[in-house]
Amino acid sequence: MNEARPGVDRRTVVRTAVATAWTVPVVQAVSAVPAFAAASGPADISATTGTVTFSNGLFGAKSYTVTVTIRNTGGSATTGLAATLLWTPKDKNAGTLLQLSAPTGTARWTRVRGGQSWTAGTQVGVGGQQSFRLTGTLLKGSNAIAGKLSVTFAASGRSAAVSGTV
Repeated sequence: MNEARPGVDRRTVVRTAVATAWTVPVVQAVSAVPAFAAASGPADISATTGTVTFSNGLFGAKSYTVTVTIRNTGGSATTGLAATLLWTPKDKNAGTLLQLSAPTGTARWTRVRGGQSWTAGTQVGVGGQQSFRLTGTLLKGSNAIAGKLSVTFAASGRSAAVSGTV
């Protein structure tokens, strides 16, 4: 004897469960990684590819050329990139610094008023580099020109330098 039972039968429950399982969206466990995640942290500058060359000029003077490539190997762009030229004579009569040219290069350097310092118009991006070239003359004192000429670069709390001795 087949009696009709009120309610839902077993086949209806299974059919509904299978249809529902196919309509449930898949939850993805993928998240975006920010572009800076691979290289994070402060800017880190270096000027290891720089050169300082000297050549003889008139009346015992010496011309100099400073050529430097400033690299940023840190995780963020530099801030406040600056350069300072320093002449340290061997003794007080061993030459005087005479600045002839403004630095040239991709950073559009601007001289800080009243000194041998410059600030960069553009900063060095992550993995980037800027060039710096400076020419000038050292005037002879009562002694022969002797000492150290250096350019120090500073940015984001870090520094790098290139120097030459004559």
